[in-house]
Amino acid sequence: MKRRRGQPTITSFFKKPKADNLDDAANVDNGDNISHLDSDDNIDPVTSTGFQEIVHPVWQANRFDIGNTNRNSLDDTTKKNVLSTKLLPKEPYKFPTEKSYNRSFQPKWITNDFAWLAYSASEDSVYCKPCWLFFHEGVGKGGHQNPGKLVSVGFRDWKKAKESFKKHLEKEYHKVCVLQATSFLKISGGKQLDIASQLDSQRTKEIAENRAAIEPIIRTILFCAEQELPLRGDHDSGALSLTRPGKKMESLELYCGSELSLVIKI
Repeated sequence: MKRRRGQPTITSFFKKPKADNLDDAANVDNGDNISHLDSDDNIDPVTSTGFQEIVHPVWQANRFDIGNTNRNSLDDTTKKNVLSTKLLPKEPYKFPTEKSYNRSFQPKWITNDFAWLAYSASEDSVYCKPCWLFFHEGVGKGGHQNPGKLVSVGFRDWKKAKESFKKHLEKEYHKVCVLQATSFLKISGGKQLDIASQLDSQRTKEIAENRAAIEPIIRTILFCAEQELPLRGDHDSGALSLTRPGKKMESLELYCGSELSLVIKI
């Protein structure tokens, strides 16, 4: 059927896009223009500033509170995050104020002065992260005293805060826990072998040294046997001469030569 002149078509019922919308339509991603979304291969997402700013505050504020967490239930990944992250509530956050002294916790104590501290929003208190994670024995005479604040319970005497933090640094158990925390981070980061691997590595080294030491002995015995030479002195029977150790020992000494480590082993 022929269409009369001026009769609307089906396409005329749809509004045409405005001029400014046409430009937008031309820029719509058709699947071939997505290179701008690809990440730079030279950027490490773990160490990049953007990643740290997004992930760490979320982990700090929403997933972990040291005051109501059982340390024995933590896996190694969480322990690593505890030690390597500044544990502060996500800003903006109003820290409670003590009524008697009109004082409150100062975030700069963690960000500037004592990075080993962790703040608990549920308790309004702080803990020493290395001691909280790795302290397992008592202190004092007989090792029966509980270390108390900063370790097993939170500290919140803000009037004496910096003074108490500095005293805690001098505690012997704190120094031990810091060493344990440092070793843990090195192991988890692949910069140091764990104890089992260190022992296994030492055992492998000893086996290699023993094999290197026994090889010249076996070769010397085989040499003496092939040449029908006695292994002791001039004869295989009788007492061993101290002045004439025998062809085997002399051959062994000659075989080892200047290898002092082999001579000591033998």
